[in-house]
Amino acid sequence: MNKLIIENATVLDMVSDRAQPASTIVVEDGEIVQVGKSDDFGSMSDKPGVTHIDVGGAYVMPGIADSHVHLLAAFADIYGGQDLVKLQSDANLAYRCAYNAKRALLNGITTLRVVSEARHIDIDLREAIRQGTMIGPHLFVAGQGITSTSGHGYNSPGTIEIDGPYEAAKAVRQQVKAGADLIKLMISGGIGTPGEAVDTPQFSDEELASAVSTARRVGKTVAVHAGGSKIITRAAQLGVTSVEHGYEINDRTAETMAECGTYLVPTLVVSNDEDYTYDPDRPDWWREKAQRAGEEHVRSFQRARKAGVPIVAGSDVPDFVEYIFREMELLYSLGMSGHEVLVSATRTPAEMCGLAEVAGTLQPGKRADMIVAREDPRQPKNLRDLLMVIKDGAIYRDKRKQKATEFWTHPGKEDDPCPDL
Repeated sequence: MNKLIIENATVLDMVSDRAQPASTIVVEDGEIVQVGKSDDFGSMSDKPGVTHIDVGGAYVMPGIADSHVHLLAAFADIYGGQDLVKLQSDANLAYRCAYNAKRALLNGITTLRVVSEARHIDIDLREAIRQGTMIGPHLFVAGQGITSTSGHGYNSPGTIEIDGPYEAAKAVRQQVKAGADLIKLMISGGIGTPGEAVDTPQFSDEELASAVSTARRVGKTVAVHAGGSKIITRAAQLGVTSVEHGYEINDRTAETMAECGTYLVPTLVVSNDEDYTYDPDRPDWWREKAQRAGEEHVRSFQRARKAGVPIVAGSDVPDFVEYIFREMELLYSLGMSGHEVLVSATRTPAEMCGLAEVAGTLQPGKRADMIVAREDPRQPKNLRDLLMVIKDGAIYRDKRKQKATEFWTHPGKEDDPCPDL
């Protein structure tokens, strides 16, 4: 039995909105078995197989989940476009995905929800991480996204095109057969595909109903890329799990989402005018669409939040290791409390993915995915200064004696954000 005892911790368990100072967390074989005040534990002398860590009052909380990621997104720019990505070998793309996943873990992201990827690389990488042959976060994956012919993302290697309810159902079954955890449907236009508006419905009602019912029949959650109120309302009524982006949500649609228990993953950084310049090589049409969408995107998020729609943090930006934290900072600037922001990246994603029994909070019986921050992470900027990253009870980063910024790096820099472990 491997036992880890974290002492002198200020615990943010994501159950209560109060910090719990002077606390101890006991982990056995990758699972949290006790959380409580240190005084209640008595003496815990060193024994073989027991690791004691005194974090000196630092903040301990569940690891971060980024709930809208494409592991290969950045590489379209490296190779000069989606068409050139398609020419790369499976091995080349897999190595790059693995690098991104490892880098995410080392920066405190212990779960990635991958919402469409080329050639089922996400499914294979999930298995490699589970088997211990690769280092990375827990992956919750969709396989290929499903779009209509010429629909959103048709120009991406991570999607397949369908026409009609029969093909919609078959495409869902193909992802289930490959091992997908969730199903991703592109049901409206968006920013990243030329020649379409963000609010234009692209699935017929019959196609959408067929895909959703097929997925739900086999117990899969369903994420829909959707921009406009009309198609979002119908998707919520059909029982989809989450709406991704939600660029244009009116009050009635927000109320329908709340009534149906539909989650919103807003990915506000995609259209935020301080963030969509992250890639200087983006074409003018892309920038113009992002700029046009920005203000209404924020208003739609605010309407959804006011209606009681559960909010989940996700990035959908090539450098997601950076942009999930920018997304959380943006949510905070738009009125969510620090606790609410942290919940949107811990407990709520676990609930959305059907993983609440094993993840999302620091409670006995949950897997020991934790991060340790020097300062209170309810100020989201403090998530950029981590002391430790722990996944399944194993310590992947320990920066207590060095500045955490030493491993907060970006692709292209000479220093390696993924040193040998």
